[in-house]
Amino acid sequence: FTNAAARMTIDSNGNVGIGTTGPGAKLDISGDGAYAGSLSLQTHSTDAAEAPISIYKSRGTLASPTNVANGDIEGSIGAYGYYGAGYRLSSVIYQLIDTAPSGVIVPGAIAFNTTNSAGSFGERVRIQSSGNVGIGTTGPSQKLHIYDATSVQLFVQAGSGSSSQWLNAGTNQYAANVYQENSVSKW
Repeated sequence: FTNAAARMTIDSNGNVGIGTTGPGAKLDISGDGAYAGSLSLQTHSTDAAEAPISIYKSRGTLASPTNVANGDIEGSIGAYGYYGAGYRLSSVIYQLIDTAPSGVIVPGAIAFNTTNSAGSFGERVRIQSSGNVGIGTTGPSQKLHIYDATSVQLFVQAGSGSSSQWLNAGTNQYAANVYQENSVSKW
């Protein structure tokens, strides 16, 4: 208590609330105003050490953990915006296992998910443990794999639009167009 107000609460379930008397998770930080519910980590060192946020995942129990498996989600960071009568999911970054663990190696991937303007939530970008990046696909087969059900367009622009190039690939495997504006290279 400071100034006759509770600043931190530990409830009967062991949940800790900072800025709330009814924590809904093991650690619940709430507040009104800019940065009032923020979490800050600082480290001060003479070397290049980071200030880590670590997520540990196992199957089993705390007393008897077992191995994770392909497809397990190790952690996530989600963002929710208040609209109407409650908070709505906007985006999530998932950290997941994308290949069966072997020995001491646990291959991980990162999946970026968003809610689009039509209200559809889904994975938009994935970085696999192999380093392959997929846009529109959860199984990229190349270093950069872009997929769309109707057509794919890769657009590269320099400056304020005075020079641009794009590659347009249709649904037919032989349909491809390469354009360059201003210098007029077309294929």
